[in-house]
Amino acid sequence: MGSAFMAGANHIRWSKFSAYALIGLVLGVGQFVTWGFLLAAGVDNVPILGEAATFVSEHKYTLGLTLVSLALLYFGIKKQWRYSWLKASSLFLAGALALNYSHFSGGVMTPLCRLHKHKTLK
Repeated sequence: MGSAFMAGANHIRWSKFSAYALIGLVLGVGQFVTWGFLLAAGVDNVPILGEAATFVSEHKYTLGLTLVSLALLYFGIKKQWRYSWLKASSLFLAGALALNYSHFSGGVMTPLCRLHKHKTLK
């Protein structure tokens, strides 16, 4: 009811308000129907949710890095920073290199690590 009052106060046409209200109604009802179906069927019985959970758990750091880089880009554009695109992409590249390094060196001992470990054991 409050949205109709705000639409009238801002002189929004009735047809435009009705179209947006209908879109909001369909999206609102659709989300509750979807959640009702998923919870009634059992979340474990819906295979795409399992695949999505696996994807997120395997790529959580990459998704977080992407989110932080996009946030930096957004705030850089809003604050009119110079070279905000370069700063955000540099952060993403440095983070991707760090993630790649940590992924491939996580379980593997490099020759320098073996040398250091060998010297400390003597």
